[in-house]
Amino acid sequence: MKIRFYFFSKVTLVICFVFLGCSDDESSENTMGGTPNATFMSGGQFGLSMAATDGENWALGNSEVPQNNNWNLAAGNGVVVMTFASTGATVGGAGFSRYDSFPNEVTSINGPFLRAFTFGNGQFLGISDDGTVYTSSDGLTFVNRTQNIELASTEVVFGNGLFATFTFQITPGPRKIFTSEDGETWNDTTLPDSETVTDIYFGNNLFIAVGTSTGNQNACWVSADGTNWDLKPMGFESEGTPALVAAGNGRIVALSLGGVPGSNVWWSDNNGDTWETGPGFVTNSTLNDMAFGNNRFVAVSDVVAVSSDGGENWSINSPNNGTLRNIIFNP
Repeated sequence: MKIRFYFFSKVTLVICFVFLGCSDDESSENTMGGTPNATFMSGGQFGLSMAATDGENWALGNSEVPQNNNWNLAAGNGVVVMTFASTGATVGGAGFSRYDSFPNEVTSINGPFLRAFTFGNGQFLGISDDGTVYTSSDGLTFVNRTQNIELASTEVVFGNGLFATFTFQITPGPRKIFTSEDGETWNDTTLPDSETVTDIYFGNNLFIAVGTSTGNQNACWVSADGTNWDLKPMGFESEGTPALVAAGNGRIVALSLGGVPGSNVWWSDNNGDTWETGPGFVTNSTLNDMAFGNNRFVAVSDVVAVSSDGGENWSINSPNNGTLRNIIFNP
């Protein structure tokens, strides 16, 4: 279960954090020599941070990090920034870890808990659980841009010059997509025929959301501009509900949460117009995130699942000693 933190500041402020410490570790067999490109990056429990070019052979960070739960991460401006939550031995509460050579060379600071986090337009952007939006160019000094409880979300993405996020709400009902160029001014659009939204992704030059439409029907929505959305019914209601989505090489892949008896898989080669489904895979815990890169889809939880054939078949490995909560691909 994810721990929720709440911050209720409603005035614009600049949060300047004091440097608390960083590792003096030099290069080693796990050091990847600067913030790497063409690499999957992930983090999770106990300050875990890892990197891999193929999603299967992972380098584990060896720098001193807060013994917290790493939650979300983004890469940009030559660094990687991870948000964390919970109480830790090095830094308590919540905050950020900036990696100058991911998964090593880290500086950790206290701050608000940003569950949704991404990079775009030259800045990191995160959203707290009370809908406050923070931005930063360096990953250490964050500016409070705006506060709107409707912006509270589990995911924010960037594409085509826009940040995009979806309404976080528990009760079923029409969902909204919010878009912004700068993190301060946001525009909203109600998704057609929507009941729930579980994830959003930018890939194949499209914003893609998954969830359920009216009557609890599995659904996908796609948009090129973040404003005009097309509903793409997915069918296969007996196969569970799509919870994660990623896209690349002209294919969209969606996964249900997994666990036992396993995750279900859907894929589409025509921007969601038609869908196929195939055998899934079993994990000990529910899936947390998925990304596409290097011609493969990679999903994470207590294991890492990798597909190099567009989601039709998956290999499972366990390279970590905790549950991974996030994954991105740094192109």
